[in-house]
Amino acid sequence: MFLGVYPWAKTTVISYQLSVISYQLLPSRGNVGWISGMEKSPVFIEDVWFSGRVQGVGFRWHTLAVARGFEVAGTVRNLADGRVHLHAEGTEREVLAFVAAVEDEMRAFIRETEKKTATGNAAAVGFEIVG
Repeated sequence: MFLGVYPWAKTTVISYQLSVISYQLLPSRGNVGWISGMEKSPVFIEDVWFSGRVQGVGFRWHTLAVARGFEVAGTVRNLADGRVHLHAEGTEREVLAFVAAVEDEMRAFIRETEKKTATGNAAAVGFEIVG
């Protein structure tokens, strides 16, 4: 067995030598990720569109800061129509708690939210601001 910490992955990796090498990632809080080629299990996905005074008020940076406290992956971005789009992946419990924390943190700026949930393969690694 090999136990190593890879700073670029922000995770602890344990590998076992059997007939092939397999990897299991133990994510640090706030950083869910996978090694390329590793089988991805289905995750809970929530897309949220926030409208109101949500651009130009630090909404994306606050969302990124909140994400560090949860085991979620995803993105947050400004949209051309003035809304902010949040895409979050992880366990249902973590994603719902994360979105609720963002809503609570930024409630003074949010007029309306639109949500869409699904279950699917993980597409995001870590959490980042895009666009």
